[in-house]
Amino acid sequence: MAKTAFSVLESKFETANLTNLIINLYASYPFDEAEQAEIIANANTNQSQLQGLAKNPKLTNKNQVLFNEKSESKTSSMFGNYTSTKYTYNEEVRTCLAENPSLTEEVQQELSKDGSNSVLCTLAKNPNLDKQLQLDWVRNGGYQLKKHLARNNNLSDEAQRIIVDDGDFGGIFQNLARNKATIPELQIKLARKSSEIKKSLASLTTLHRRAQLILIDDSEIDIRATMAKNVMICSEIEDRLLADEVEVKKSLARNKHLNLKLQTALANESDDIPQILAANEHLLEEVQLLLCQSEDQKVRDQLAKNLTITPSSQLVLVNDEYKNSKELLAENINIIEEVQLILANDEDSDIRAKLASNIGIALSAQKILANGLDTDVIDNLLANPSLADEARAIILD
Repeated sequence: MAKTAFSVLESKFETANLTNLIINLYASYPFDEAEQAEIIANANTNQSQLQGLAKNPKLTNKNQVLFNEKSESKTSSMFGNYTSTKYTYNEEVRTCLAENPSLTEEVQQELSKDGSNSVLCTLAKNPNLDKQLQLDWVRNGGYQLKKHLARNNNLSDEAQRIIVDDGDFGGIFQNLARNKATIPELQIKLARKSSEIKKSLASLTTLHRRAQLILIDDSEIDIRATMAKNVMICSEIEDRLLADEVEVKKSLARNKHLNLKLQTALANESDDIPQILAANEHLLEEVQLLLCQSEDQKVRDQLAKNLTITPSSQLVLVNDEYKNSKELLAENINIIEEVQLILANDEDSDIRAKLASNIGIALSAQKILANGLDTDVIDNLLANPSLADEARAIILD
């Protein structure tokens, strides 16, 4: 982004008092070292600007140190001279600095001495937190620090083992169960802990197969249902999930990474399972075509609304005997032009009206609708932001 464009944006954000956008702007702009130093040195700098710059991954090592410097002033009193130390910048700015992934080890060590819980807990989650500092905190830090450390996706294996060996308190294990970096041996241990911990672990996308095999045997259906939605379920438990209770199979139908075998099996299930599957935006084409033939109208409706419905499935549903499916298809912004043309010529004005409101409508379909006489269709078409000038001219002629 050019400096001029940056200045224009900043001015707009300041006028509208959009603090968060100012912070994001300063956190992403590639200031050079001199520009960074000028912002830091300016005592009147807006705190939002300082917070954003503190987060900026381009903040140089030299300027990181400037941010962390303390200002000292000596004051005389009746008890003699003493030195009072205070931070130049407020807690919010130092917290933003602690979040910066480019922090040097030197600055991390200085921030680790900060008296603010906000600064320390934010630093504990920093993805590039020094490994030695991690170990110091898991051995000697309070439970709040350990709880935030347990969420750090770059937590070392040694630090993880110490946390688990120390025992659970204050939700530390639950945070570790949600951490993608948690090593397999500790996942297995956590898979035998409390229900809350097991449920958090069950949705972990890096869940090891050994831990999955433990959780699939759990007596609590919520835990098995949660794991059924995990996109990384191993092949050993597929048949187990298909043979499980209805609630587990419903969760499985929502899974975004199902193979053809699982999708086909679920498409042939009863209850609401095929309906839930039809709404899954990661459906394979073979399964979509299978669901198009479902006798359950609700299944075909869900498929008609599915934004990833394939052209071949659209061409089947566009001839559905049930009006509602065609209306829902007409509202789908991803339907192909061939299907739009069929719908634009449908005898039912309600279907044409739905298509007229579709922002993905092609010019060819607009022209057909524009030549019609139905008031609702024309009104919807005129209100459509995608209406082309050529189609508008036909209406207004």
